[in-house]
Amino acid sequence: AGIGVTLLPGLQLLGKYQGISAFTNRESFSLELQSTLDLQGGNATSTKVEELRTRGGIAIQPFFDRNGNGKQDPGEEGYWHPQLISLDKKALSASQTTQLANRVEVRAAPGSYRIDLNAANLPARWRSKLVDAMGQSIDSLRVNVALGSYTTISIPLTPIYAVKGIALDPTGKPLPNIAVTAAQIGGKTDRQETISKADGSYEFTDLALGAYEISIPGQSAPTTIAIASTSPVLQQLNLQQTATSQSRQSDRAFISNCEMIFVNCWQGF
Repeated sequence: AGIGVTLLPGLQLLGKYQGISAFTNRESFSLELQSTLDLQGGNATSTKVEELRTRGGIAIQPFFDRNGNGKQDPGEEGYWHPQLISLDKKALSASQTTQLANRVEVRAAPGSYRIDLNAANLPARWRSKLVDAMGQSIDSLRVNVALGSYTTISIPLTPIYAVKGIALDPTGKPLPNIAVTAAQIGGKTDRQETISKADGSYEFTDLALGAYEISIPGQSAPTTIAIASTSPVLQQLNLQQTATSQSRQSDRAFISNCEMIFVNCWQGF
């Protein structure tokens, strides 16, 4: 008895079983690789080999990774732009690609190729989370294509979240040129700082999933804001100093002035 499994177009793995018979009292099992290409068939062989070569390439899977887990889950749709990928520094032609439900197949002969991701052709407020073996973000990589097979490249796209608002003093007036800090909670290393504009407005345009403490000097406690996969990509948050902190700042300024007057008077003697 035997069974065959096609590993690649034109190549089969055969398993053969020999039971006890009149000629042997032992069972045996063997595996054998067998080509189904007619290597003696002249032009027919050339046609089959060429067909085998054109069946391989690179399968590109860009998708909206809304929950940030790095894999395409049900309901996370794919994305494609004709100029999203370049192959060996060359744009892809329409004849090279076939767009399927969950991937785009790029036909390529066996060999090594450089793939570059053109971030300018990503959808607005989304970025690639393509990473190397060390987990570092990259926008290019090298892939190998084997005869008759497709090398799959998964490209998760994660949303870029933003928070903006106005920094205010205790009376509700805008605070220009004041530092605004966003620090991610939970041992994460994402910490950003910006300076408010003349009208007191500020904006953080590149926040990841998670919870952040956003604050300005003179605020009694940071304001916590959560960014989840269901959150809008832009959230509004105004920050206001507390009256007590403002009075303390005034007290410090008064004490500093008194100290300066005392020093000036002492130097005059």
